[in-house]
Amino acid sequence: PFLPAIPLLKVLEFWLLAHHHYIWAAVLIIGGKVVGAAFATRVYAIAKPKMLQVRWFARADAFVQRMLALGHALVARIPGLAAARHAVKDGMARAKIALGLRMLRLRRWMQNDGPSWVRRFMAARRHARRARG
Repeated sequence: PFLPAIPLLKVLEFWLLAHHHYIWAAVLIIGGKVVGAAFATRVYAIAKPKMLQVRWFARADAFVQRMLALGHALVARIPGLAAARHAVKDGMARAKIALGLRMLRLRRWMQNDGPSWVRRFMAARRHARRARG
């Protein structure tokens, strides 16, 4: 299902580049790569049990899994890696909290002191939510 969309995406990417829309072209290229990788991963996950019935594929898959385990074991032996991962995880948690607080402040400002169109939009959104549920 994704395969016919690839040529269309390429044409759209070239059109965007030709018309100097570089950011949108980059977004489309990166988005296409992400969607393509997700699609390939999903197809592989679905087809893997059946493909493992083929002897050469089962041997190749076992070899790749052994190499991945070896790579993970080698990386785990790097001194200070666990501390670096922990520091990054803590930093990300702090950043998430700080961003959440800023978003909360922004949302409160928009509801109370923001532009009139934003206040009307927020009120309409609240009204629609109440009407739904």
